[in-house]
Amino acid sequence: MNKLLRVLMVASMLSAACEAVSARNHSPKRDNQETKISESQLVTESGVKYQTVKVKGVPLRMVWIEGGSFSMGKQSVDAKAPFYDASANSDEAPVHEVTLSGFYLGQTEVTQALWQAVTDSNPSYHQCMDCPVERVTWADCLRFCNALSHKLHLKPYYDNITDTSATIIAKANGFRLPTESQWEFAARGGQLSRKNRYVGSDSVSKVAWYNGYSYDPALQDRVQTGLPATSTGKVAQLQPNELGLYDMSGNVWEWVFDRYSHYPRLPLTDPMGPAYGSYHVLRGGSWLDDGRHCRPSFRVINEATDCYNVNGLRIVCPVGAMFQLK
Repeated sequence: MNKLLRVLMVASMLSAACEAVSARNHSPKRDNQETKISESQLVTESGVKYQTVKVKGVPLRMVWIEGGSFSMGKQSVDAKAPFYDASANSDEAPVHEVTLSGFYLGQTEVTQALWQAVTDSNPSYHQCMDCPVERVTWADCLRFCNALSHKLHLKPYYDNITDTSATIIAKANGFRLPTESQWEFAARGGQLSRKNRYVGSDSVSKVAWYNGYSYDPALQDRVQTGLPATSTGKVAQLQPNELGLYDMSGNVWEWVFDRYSHYPRLPLTDPMGPAYGSYHVLRGGSWLDDGRHCRPSFRVINEATDCYNVNGLRIVCPVGAMFQLK
């Protein structure tokens, strides 16, 4: 079960910190000098379309992800069938078609600098302002999204946030966690996908800050393919994917909004995940994980209240809310 993959975490030094961090982050302060949203034209650089805003001088770059359809998941049953991957787990199947509207996605994971600029706190075990924030719960991430929305004069997306659930506010235009399908679509390169094994390359060491091992299906074993990481790394230091997104393989696991369940077989349009479930999903692998966990279809589950030093986030903003596409 995916939950067992997290046994490697040193949970004893984190549990008390989690309670303190969650309490601090329930009511983040609002700065008197809030940053207004830029209305400038969308920038295109090396084929990547984005705009940047700043909070207390900390930049947040949001990349435009053109909507489209894709085949979500992998399977490990029939080696001659499409979407086969010997490293795939059973919950990566069945492969199913998903159609998504366009959205903006953070070019990097939320950094400790941005988290601190928004909440006046930094829960991370590995302190490094240019590294991804970690040791945050699912609810902490939702509260962060609302606090950032307030600072940028957007309507918060979440209401009635508890440790394990939240209500979505109709027609809200604020920041949010990506859905699981948005995350995988972007990780695969969207409509520009080169169908790489990892996010942006077939070589995990080119794109992922991870523990230095990858799974070789032919040997049914781990093979050292890079230097083992001992903590998180600074964001955007390795090769991006086709959409200009960094660290979607490795560095920290990224919370998504969805509760965990097995995939349906029918096509879906802009799915939000199941309404009920005991666990929530994280994606992308981390500095502590093998290369096989950094594949774009790999899923891991945690309880929503878990806050390990490998759990972070990346954020979404809908089209037409934060930026005007030119």
